[in-house]
Amino acid sequence: MKRRNLLPVALLSLVLLSGCDSVFDIHPYDVRVKGQTQINSTMITKIENAVKSQDTIRFAFISDSHQWLSDLSDLVGDINKRDSIDFVIHGGDITDFGSKELVETENTVVLPHLGASTPESEDNCATMAVKEMIDYLENGNIQNSVNLPTVVEPRTTTYRVCIIHKNIPNMLAVFANAFAKKSMNIENMVNKARGEYAYTVIDTNDLSEDITKVIENHEGVIKARIIAKIVF
Repeated sequence: MKRRNLLPVALLSLVLLSGCDSVFDIHPYDVRVKGQTQINSTMITKIENAVKSQDTIRFAFISDSHQWLSDLSDLVGDINKRDSIDFVIHGGDITDFGSKELVETENTVVLPHLGASTPESEDNCATMAVKEMIDYLENGNIQNSVNLPTVVEPRTTTYRVCIIHKNIPNMLAVFANAFAKKSMNIENMVNKARGEYAYTVIDTNDLSEDITKVIENHEGVIKARIIAKIVF
């Protein structure tokens, strides 16, 4: 096998990266800052002086605009045109990179991605993710899912059947009929939907190992699984 010539790819990468200096002016963990500092402090003092005679202040909090600077500047500019709003606080992904254009925006206080930039929060998020994954694997409970509803149900039976399916009519009747044909009694059933998808948890003390295959044969069912209760 002939080795591919990677030189053109390397050169192209260097050319592209050389033009990226203005993309991230200041890395969130880089203390080597050139130019003006304490911009937020200066802006806060300016805002305090502007509103100190007011009984009430109003501000807009923008979080994760997920757009680049031109969109953000348009949004802040539109807010600043409103007499009812005194200033803007921006906290989110884009603020972590400390762009010069962003931190110098008039009447704007820039915060880091709140909490997410600290080692403590990263540890807590990792711990939470692991606990929720274990709970899903062992009990079928779902929390903080992007596509599926939150379903947290305590275990009361020996077996639990968990079903991910489309949010369409007659699905619960299908599941109940499948259990009846297998002489499996339903002790508890929970069904919740989120958009196009739904999640059903059925608790039972009876077991027919092919119940998942029977359920999955029905149109609209995505996945079914049996979870046996863990006893130590």
